[in-house]
Amino acid sequence: MEIDQKIMEEFDNFSWIQNVPKVIKTTYLGECSRIIGTDDNQFNKFMKKMIVGGFDINGALLNQNIDKGFPGSLAVTILRKDFPLLSSRPYRILPKTDGIRFFLCFMAVGEKPDIKRFCFLLNRNNQFYIISMHGFPESIYEGTIFDGELVELENEKYQYQIFDCLSIFGKSIFMKTHIERLNQANFINTINLKKFEKSEKSESNLASSKFNPFEIILKHYITNEEANKLKFDKSSKLDGIILINSESSYKFGKDTELFKLKKIDTVDFKLKLFTNPKQKKICKYFTSNSKQKNTLQFELEIPDNWLKHFDDPNNEYIKTNVDLLDSKIVECFYDKIEKIWYPYRLRNDKLYANNVKTFNLTLSNIQENIQLEEIIIELQKQKNNN
Repeated sequence: MEIDQKIMEEFDNFSWIQNVPKVIKTTYLGECSRIIGTDDNQFNKFMKKMIVGGFDINGALLNQNIDKGFPGSLAVTILRKDFPLLSSRPYRILPKTDGIRFFLCFMAVGEKPDIKRFCFLLNRNNQFYIISMHGFPESIYEGTIFDGELVELENEKYQYQIFDCLSIFGKSIFMKTHIERLNQANFINTINLKKFEKSEKSESNLASSKFNPFEIILKHYITNEEANKLKFDKSSKLDGIILINSESSYKFGKDTELFKLKKIDTVDFKLKLFTNPKQKKICKYFTSNSKQKNTLQFELEIPDNWLKHFDDPNNEYIKTNVDLLDSKIVECFYDKIEKIWYPYRLRNDKLYANNVKTFNLTLSNIQENIQLEEIIIELQKQKNNN
């Protein structure tokens, strides 16, 4: 697989690049190893140990490969049948921002005095973005992995919001409870608070300064009272909520007891566009199956206002020509009144559409029409029981 060694490009879905350190994007482990100047075996060893399969209950490395898909924990859409869990276990609310999911990894390779410390992002396509970060302690490069999302702020700056942590200073912590994992990751806020305590010229105080492509913050649980005040509407940056058992360990892949409630009902389809014999433009909506092949769900004669819900500031050019959505992974919004799946935004961070199970769960969620207020009532039951 040949990749241009000098490829330098911006993050998919983002427009920034001019005034920040360059970002090197690569698509597989071997290329990443070559760019940072280490051998494949050393880099692969780190990846398999720290990210890919995790460890079983006895501490043995699970036999998994990064090519099998993104190793991060994946929440499922909540249904009313799940409510008893909310009222009987210590579930808490984490806000879900409208960002893009990444692992943020700090590691070092090589032996003294030739140790190379670097940082990279890993997205759901298993693409690596090697980035230039400053102001972090050397201990973080012993092997630290955060799980979170990269969010574009209103002032055209970017923020990485941590909602979980798998490894700290070379020690895996994913078997600890979620609240313990967040507590151990809390040191990142101490680093950020130092950014202007001393002169900006000090190399030790650049963790969140203009020298880095984005700042890093830690998300925290919110109370039921705070949840009641959330703006759960389409205009809000809030994408929904995550409901997590604060005493649960980190699960690799789909976690059937990690729930999400999105502010709008969406599914990531692969779209195929064509013109029929009557010169009508048709769109076919595909999901994926276990073998990552396309499965046709339905097709639609495209209405004139098909892009009226498209809300993707980084891909506004799409509105000039619907054909640009052909063969793309597109998050689609379901209009409950018109009963049509409308394009909502591009998903350049994904190689495959949602699978058919996710699609069917979303259909069930649309039918149940669960409201945030109902979730808070169930969580309040748990609080009262305790």
